[in-house]
Amino acid sequence: LIIRRHQCGWQIDPGDSATLIALLKYLAVNQNLVRDSGARAREALLRNYDLPIGVASICNTLGVFANQRSSVPMSG
Repeated sequence: LIIRRHQCGWQIDPGDSATLIALLKYLAVNQNLVRDSGARAREALLRNYDLPIGVASICNTLGVFANQRSSVPMSG
């Protein structure tokens, strides 16, 4: 899980409103945790998930070279 791996957020089970409310109250008092988590999320994004890294990862997974042109026309 990305949140756990990068320590950049919190996970609440769907429908668990009591835990969500408790977490939001806790984070309102401990705003430094939110700032720190946000900084770690940004760092993780830039280091692991930006566009060039993402494209290279997908190409690697598919066994395609990133610098090859596709014969499939792109719409847009």
